[in-house]
Formats: sequence, C-alpha cells, structure tokens
Amino acid sequence: MRKHLFLSAAAAMVVGGSALAAEAPSYNFGQGGLLVSSSKVFGDSETGVGIGLGGEAEIWEFLYGFVNIGTVKYSLDGGDVTTTPASLGVGAHTSLGAVDLFGGLSLERLKLKANPDGPGGSTSFSDSGPGLTVGVRGVAMENIQWSASLKYADLGDFDDVITVGVSGHYYFNDNMAVGINLARAEYDGAGADGETSLLFNFRYDFSSMR
Repeated sequence: MRKHLFLSAAAAMVVGGSALAAEAPSYNFGQGGLLVSSSKVFGDSETGVGIGLGGEAEIWEFLYGFVNIGTVKYSLDGGDVTTTPASLGVGAHTSLGAVDLFGGLSLERLKLKANPDGPGGSTSFSDSGPGLTVGVRGVAMENIQWSASLKYADLGDFDDVITVGVSGHYYFNDNMAVGINLARAEYDGAGADGETSLLFNFRYDFSSMR
C-alpha cells in the first residue's frame, strides 16, 4: 500500500512538473520563415521579401544564448538593394509571476548591398556594434507564447538603432508552433531611415527534450 502511494505521488509530481514547464515561456527553440519588410530606401517607400532565421538555447538555468539573421531584397528603379541584419548574444531571464523579464547583450551587424542594373559592379557597406535588449515574455491560454522587447544598438555609420518588437506563437503540439514576429527598427544613415518587418515563421521547440 505504501509503495502504491509513493508511486502515485511520484507520478503526480512528474505530471505536475511537466504541466508547469509547459506553462513557462521557452528559451530553447529554432525558427525560420518568410520575412516581409517595408523600408524607406533612398527616400522611397519600398517593400522587400526575404528569409529570417533564429533561435535560442539555454546555457544554464536562467542564462541562454541567441542568434538571429535575416536578408531582404528590395527591387528599385535601376537595381536592387539588399539589407542583412544579424545578431549574436547572451541573455538572462527571471520570473515575475505571470511573465518573464529578460535582457540580453549582443553583437549587432547590419549590411547594405546595392546591385545596379546594367554595367557597373555592386557596392556594399556594413557596420557592427554592441546591442542591449530588454523585454517581457509570457504564455496565454497554455498554447500561445508571446513576447515584447526593446533593443538599442550602436552601429557606427548607421547611428543609434532603436528596435521595438512583438511576437506571438501558437503551439499545435509540444514541440511545434507557427507564429509572427513584428519589428520596427529606426536608424539613420546609408540611405535608409527605418524598416518595418514581419516574419511569418515555423518554430521547433526543444524544451521538452531537456
């Protein structure tokens, strides 16, 4: 009888622990998908299409690493312009009850490449610098994870860059989700004043494999 009660209690703790983990925001995933952006490139408002990839991985308890890279091509009169932002860093998170507070330090890089029509080669320039991100992350209705963030980056020739981002992902099983990341970056220099991007992505979550 005692053995039966012990096994029942252990099973309840395992089930309860799994449910609790499922209710917490994830920091272990890889994602990628279609990236659509709107930007004022050289004074004109243009829409570009590309891809976006990214992911996070827990390092130790509240610490995690992250990486994001995207590329978008804008077709203009006389040629095209491609923007390629990238971010690599480490972050930390803590629970505030209903939501997580997180922050991260990163190395940011932004590259612009112009490919003119006709004779003449392409030209490109890039710059990099430190980035600082703060935000909140939570879970709604058990299978929806959301986040909101604010990032500051010092990118030299691109001046200071401020990016506001929000995201939402619907988990249709323990490991897979579909979602949208919306971001607005404000920067000056290199002929681009700002960029609004939408990433329609598929996510694979590794949290249940820990």
